[in-house]
Amino acid sequence: MEMPNRIVDQALNIKNKLIIKEVVDKFRNLSPDEIDGYLAQYWLEDADYYGFHPINIVRGRDAIGEQYYKPYCKAFPDARKHLHFLFGGSYLGKDWVVTGGNMVGTFTNEWLGLPPTGQTSWVRFAEFYELVDGKISQSRMIFDLMSFLRQSGHKFFNAIGPEIVIPGPATSDGIILGKSDPSESLFNIRVNEAANCWGMSKLHRHKKTIIPDEETLEILRDYWHEDMIWYGMDCIGSAKGQYEFQFVMELQWQMTMSGLDGGNQFAHFAEDRYVCGGGYPSIYTQHTGDAIFGIPATGKKVTVRDIGIFRCENGYIAENWCYLDLADLFFQLGIDVVKWAQEGRHHQIV
Repeated sequence: MEMPNRIVDQALNIKNKLIIKEVVDKFRNLSPDEIDGYLAQYWLEDADYYGFHPINIVRGRDAIGEQYYKPYCKAFPDARKHLHFLFGGSYLGKDWVVTGGNMVGTFTNEWLGLPPTGQTSWVRFAEFYELVDGKISQSRMIFDLMSFLRQSGHKFFNAIGPEIVIPGPATSDGIILGKSDPSESLFNIRVNEAANCWGMSKLHRHKKTIIPDEETLEILRDYWHEDMIWYGMDCIGSAKGQYEFQFVMELQWQMTMSGLDGGNQFAHFAEDRYVCGGGYPSIYTQHTGDAIFGIPATGKKVTVRDIGIFRCENGYIAENWCYLDLADLFFQLGIDVVKWAQEGRHHQIV
């Protein structure tokens, strides 16, 4: 079985990161008339876009422009990406660069069948780019559509934690354009693997209670910093500290979804103290409870597209930015949030 790459080609990685930095910079204030040239410069003709619901998978550079970039840039003519992260690595023979932060722009024209608000929105996103010979062969993106809908006046589900404009890392060093330390990168990806494999496995086997107990917190202390921060999606919220992380996300999720199974990641790599991974999807589960969203249990088997970015500190996870395509999950549960918004619903439904 092919093993994930652990030692990255530094020269190629730097080259790829600088290309993606240029891609992000030139996205700023990009007009629909400039999209074709922009994509032709950086994307392969047969590139694929694995996007968020309702855009989903788009095949081919021209289609990517027509179905995603042109409508978005028309709706947000002053759009830009405020980056918190940009770093690179290799996984199973593929070279990747990950970006993340907030997409910022004034909602000026219709988008997704929704009328403009004339107001600026700050919406968290993460996007992976695979590069082949200096061109993008695919990108995989999660955009917090539920946050965009809330900021546009369509709030459907109450979050357990606060819904905030997500900040970057406390250390302000998530953009790594130069060389990195292979030994530090290897150490931190092992920290991340231990937390996500062994730590989460222990938690999933532990008894489920709505309030975190001491045994649950003891498991977390082995992998997560005592002053950790977990940045979650709209409809879930964010959390500070081990207890709040369990209360806001982990226990609620486990009491809502049964038979959690993971894997099938398209990328998983580290650069210095930062680790990232993603699956489209990489979570397979069954909806058997109502703890986290208040949606009555449907019994449906569902999948979840997700991306995680982690900052490690002294052998522990200090910060975690979690990106889930919740609009796609809700669609699988029979709830079309885009249609609800198009119909003008403005309040919590369930």
